[in-house]
Amino acid sequence: MKKLRLNSVLNVILILLCGVVTISCNKSETIEAENLPEIVLDNSSGEYTVTVGNELTISPTYKNAAGAEYKWTSNGTVLAATPSLTKRWEDIGRFYVTITVTNKRGSASEELVVNVVEPAAPVISLPIPEDGLTLAVGSQTVITPEFTNKDISGFKVVWSINGAEAGSGESFTFNAESVGTYNITVTASNNEGSDSKSFIIKVVETLPIKLSFPTPSYFSTSTDRYTFPGRPVYLTPITGTATPGTYSWTVDGTDAGCNEKTFVFTPETPGEYNISITADGSVTASVKVVCVNATEDDRYRASNGSSSAFSTKVFEWVPAPGQFINETSTGGMTGNENTPEA
Repeated sequence: MKKLRLNSVLNVILILLCGVVTISCNKSETIEAENLPEIVLDNSSGEYTVTVGNELTISPTYKNAAGAEYKWTSNGTVLAATPSLTKRWEDIGRFYVTITVTNKRGSASEELVVNVVEPAAPVISLPIPEDGLTLAVGSQTVITPEFTNKDISGFKVVWSINGAEAGSGESFTFNAESVGTYNITVTASNNEGSDSKSFIIKVVETLPIKLSFPTPSYFSTSTDRYTFPGRPVYLTPITGTATPGTYSWTVDGTDAGCNEKTFVFTPETPGEYNISITADGSVTASVKVVCVNATEDDRYRASNGSSSAFSTKVFEWVPAPGQFINETSTGGMTGNENTPEA
């Protein structure tokens, strides 16, 4: 009986000792994991761009890297054994580079991409009307062009007003503090070259009202609208930067009873109609609506074996800068309207 009790006590002691050993081993493994090296790239995207023939320096930061060894490799070739990589890239292409850091606890690796491209200066896209912008005194506007090749090293943007430097960065806020005409220039440059765009901002006491009707399509030179009897035409003028307070519409000189910016005109009989809008009782614009002496069925070509409900060929396509891209209703036409044959 005494031997049995002694064996039981010994078993308990052994179990406790094993638990202590296990805890000690797990704690050691945690300490080792915490001391593994870590790599933080200086470009969070992991992608770097350099023009062919130029040097690129990549300088990550490291944790737990005291006494560590470094190795930069690409396609099996060792590029460097230093914390930073500085290399002149002589071939155009996309190259995958791996940085490996090793300390006494273990290793860590990160893969990055170097895009080697043709030399290219920046190009500025600035969708501003040819006659510039007109602002009311006391207002402000934010100008944000689009820039190409801004990932090339040395990229910067400088803004100037009447020849004096006024700011930097890809966006510029102009404050219309006093009446006058201001010449604004934006210059973008990188190590490969530069591009500049200039435009005028006019600051006035009161914004002028401008009324006009756009053409139905990008390539059209006429503002005339076409429709069929009983089919509506939506007419909306362009008012420029000012916002008129009142509108009134006439059809062939007769009040149309509409005081909204958009006039829905539905001719009942074929003919030509002169539609006019007046804003704030002083500025007027006109557009001609032609109601074709036919029905929609008359204008449809009979289907045949090669007919399709979908477009099969694009004859012309020119993306225009600014707003209204992909909006088929701009200019007073409904989304499914086409200009019918006269």
